[in-house]
Amino acid sequence: MHMSLKIGIIGFGGMAHWHATNASKIEGVDFVAAYDVDEKQLQSAQEEFGMRPCRTLEELLSIPEINFVLVATPNQIHRSEEHTSELQS
Repeated sequence: MHMSLKIGIIGFGGMAHWHATNASKIEGVDFVAAYDVDEKQLQSAQEEFGMRPCRTLEELLSIPEINFVLVATPNQIHRSEEHTSELQS
């Protein structure tokens, strides 16, 4: 049985762009949506990878087809209370 990854990305800066560029080459990997506080980053995710731009974390996490979330925020906020509490819900 072949399962595809339907990915949502939290934070779409340099590392997320790198991950999306490389992982999108893998069969069965589909980037569905991205959340970022920077509108330019969301525009990049949408234009370059066809991702749905999410303006809130709740919006990204409510997309039922996403089965994998990649946290690509800067290291110092990887485990922020906001992200941790949202992901545990």
